[in-house]
Amino acid sequence: MDNSKFVIKNDKIYKNGHIILRCEEEILNFVLVDCEIVVLLKCNPKMSNRNVFCYDIKGSLKWQIPAPIELHDENDFTGIYFRGGDLYAYNRNGVEYHLDVETGKIIGSDLIK
Repeated sequence: MDNSKFVIKNDKIYKNGHIILRCEEEILNFVLVDCEIVVLLKCNPKMSNRNVFCYDIKGSLKWQIPAPIELHDENDFTGIYFRGGDLYAYNRNGVEYHLDVETGKIIGSDLIK
């Protein structure tokens, strides 16, 4: 999908001026993977540092990322990206997680900071 037609405004993603996704928290970033939207939300306590979600194009939740390795009190995710056909998320601890696009499960992790 063409990312240029998409806009984030607080808790919504718009495509061509129409809301295509509304989340419970502020959307910090998103990536499009085929017909799915992976979003990074502003973390709140009830998420337990699991602030990456995947929705299908109709807005139905497919998965929520598993809990990251806890190195200290703040372990939430701060970035997501899609590179070379692979999905990655990294967290405040400097750990990059390689994710399965279909399930959100962690395939591997590396300390990058």
